Amino acid sequence: MRWSVRTVGAAAVVLTLLGPATAHSAPRRPACHLITDPQGDTEVLTPDNQQRLDIVSADVAANSRQLTAVIRLPALTGEDPTELAGRIYEFDFTAGPASFMLGAYLMYGGAHFEAYLTDQPVQNAQASAQSGTAIGRITGVIDTRRKEIRMSAPLSLFTQNGAKLGNAPIDHLGAMTFWARGTGSMASAGPVDSYGGPAVGSSVDIATSDKSIYVGFPSCVTIGR
Repeated sequence: MRWSVRTVGAAAVVLTLLGPATAHSAPRRPACHLITDPQGDTEVLTPDNQQRLDIVSADVAANSRQLTAVIRLPALTGEDPTELAGRIYEFDFTAGPASFMLGAYLMYGGAHFEAYLTDQPVQNAQASAQSGTAIGRITGVIDTRRKEIRMSAPLSLFTQNGAKLGNAPIDHLGAMTFWARGTGSMASAGPVDSYGGPAVGSSVDIATSDKSIYVGFPSCVTIGR
């Protein structure tokens, strides 16, 4: 499993964000469960409650300001900063020519949320852990009542790193979970923080979808929360 990242400088080409093209009419019903996955199909036994890493569905939605991804599970507990057996939740997507990953790390020392520019889009037949470049910290919610991991970031974070939204859909969707035993540490380097540390772990669940959504389209996801 690869989850170490390297930081980059702030230099980036800023692209103009466009609203949804008129050729792509918004659906009447909100998009929901863009990714679905059978419960109980996890790949490996984990040191703790396996249900907390069992993906049942996931979504992504965006408006003109923010993008939010949601991963839903059959069970979820909050972070435990003293527990060495950590959990990692990952949401992958492509926006035009660029691919990204949102990561939630519930590791020893506390939770951390980060966005990455990844090496390639997630392919349905070859989904695997992604590696890439950290582009900035994001906000995250561990919602134990709804059993959801939610991750949100300004849309500008992606457009400044090669995303071309508007005429291009948000697609190549993937959600992944991992258990990781070890430690994590924060290290500031330039405009973004990097997160990493010695750890071992394994993929637990992977779910992908060939569905897509456009910026501004209605969704069951509440953007920014």
